[in-house]
Amino acid sequence: MKSQIIIWVLLFASLTGLSQTKTDDIPSNALKMIEKARAGKSFKILQFYPERTKYPDLGYSKCYTINNQDEKPAYLILASAKGRTELFDFAVLYDTALVITEVKVLVYRSAYGGEISSGRWLRQFKGYFSGKSLEYGKDIDAISGASFSGSSITLGISKLSRQLSLYTSE
Repeated sequence: MKSQIIIWVLLFASLTGLSQTKTDDIPSNALKMIEKARAGKSFKILQFYPERTKYPDLGYSKCYTINNQDEKPAYLILASAKGRTELFDFAVLYDTALVITEVKVLVYRSAYGGEISSGRWLRQFKGYFSGKSLEYGKDIDAISGASFSGSSITLGISKLSRQLSLYTSE
């Protein structure tokens, strides 16, 4: 009898949307990115888990779909990259066509290279999609004092975008 009750509770939870991702798992500054992009529309956030052997950069990141009833899903990827000495965390928000709408450095741990957290510098990624070239120092301006971090986030975003495009095309 207990097993039947548990099955019914799980079934009810999955049918009513109670299985959606808790937003407690998403940093507040990343949630603000989503709310700004959705401009007051309601949405659900669901985490997905790409296969790590097939999509290594996505597989070791936190990947979310942002759904509402009338559109294809948008995507939020929370990832890490290595600066000169330490990892830093960043978020990439994609629209329904997999074009980057915003990039934000969530946590920068090193004493050097924090210049990449500047919104002005990060705006260079806006409009990028996986079929477009993305090279640090060429497509993305190099930034003094943040060479390691700048090239690392540029490479990371390029890889994430390519793999997200492959993942969603399956």
